[in-house]
Amino acid sequence: MNKIGKIIIGIVLLLVVVGLGLFCWQKWQQKQEESLGYVQFNEFAKQELNNEVYFENKESGLRFKVPAGWTPTVSQLASVALISPDFKPFKDNPSAASVPATGCWIGVSTKKTLQDDSDYSMVRNYLTYQNFINREDKKYKIIDLSGKKLLETDYSINNEDNIGSVTTIEYVGKNELYSFTSYFFGKDHESCSQSFDDFLKTISIK
Repeated sequence: MNKIGKIIIGIVLLLVVVGLGLFCWQKWQQKQEESLGYVQFNEFAKQELNNEVYFENKESGLRFKVPAGWTPTVSQLASVALISPDFKPFKDNPSAASVPATGCWIGVSTKKTLQDDSDYSMVRNYLTYQNFINREDKKYKIIDLSGKKLLETDYSINNEDNIGSVTTIEYVGKNELYSFTSYFFGKDHESCSQSFDDFLKTISIK
């Protein structure tokens, strides 16, 4: 075989290798993109131990205990919603389903994401640089939970018909954003705040 023939064969083989490499990379990227987004309710495994109920998503490393007597349920507002036995929503519509007229509601969300995601970047930057600005109706602080630094955001709601507050606790993993939210309204404000504090102590993030 002459030199020109060898060069042509070499170029063809190189193009084949490059083509296969691009194909494999595109498939990998597509798979990664398909796996992004919020973890769904059915992706959590329910575990019962000593009459206590735990939910766990091994892929994100999140595990938490369901408060005794509470019900874990599907929600449009969280990966898992936890509701107390006496919970009744303030308004019977999806956008306000987490605001209680009575009882308590806790939302747990895990989002598989890339590090350039806007929500992920904001929380990471707040945790790293603490460059947040507190307002009368929105206040931030850094809290410690089992040796991890988390961002707490407190919102005040002063609607004439329903005055209360919302607390969200957020943490960033390597490619995950974790969020825990509770609403404090009405006569159960204090008991719901205590329930949320107790719940946070059961969270494990690996």
